[in-house]
Amino acid sequence: MNLGFTGEFEQKIDAKGRLLVPAKLRGVLEAEDPAYPGGTSSERGATLYLHYGSFLKNHLRIYSVEKFAEIAQGIRAMKKGSDQQRRASRMYLSQSMDLEVDPKDGRVVIPKRMRDMLGLPDGGSVFLTGVGDYFEIWREDVFNETVHAPQMEWIEGQDGDFDPVTEIFPDDDASGDPLDL
Repeated sequence: MNLGFTGEFEQKIDAKGRLLVPAKLRGVLEAEDPAYPGGTSSERGATLYLHYGSFLKNHLRIYSVEKFAEIAQGIRAMKKGSDQQRRASRMYLSQSMDLEVDPKDGRVVIPKRMRDMLGLPDGGSVFLTGVGDYFEIWREDVFNETVHAPQMEWIEGQDGDFDPVTEIFPDDDASGDPLDL
């Protein structure tokens, strides 16, 4: 079973824009790339889609070929020529690019324009976080302010015995262990 992109990773982008894609995330990219030949001696790495949509403001999204194809298919299924289709096309298809992971070292080059958007023109620390269908790339301090701190504040405001699984399965019997089978 493929659970998609999960986990959190601290990484560096070097001055040339190279980012090591953690093996766990690379595995999802490879599994969801129908053209990926596989094997350790492969001449071709997995393809990914770097989404830098202007609405993202302070982070980037990385999609697998399969997940990005779903987005593109959804846009094509919209009413042709509609304002909704044009907006979606411009926000996703126009503001994305396909990149290849280097099969030898597992790195991908993040273009300078995208590094500049993150505030990392000469490289620096980034935080990668898997969120299922895609993973995000954040400058580490921006992630801490924008995502981590508000999440911790919200958690602290919950009851002492709060379990986030109740947010996922709100109708389950709260008195029992959700993993009891």
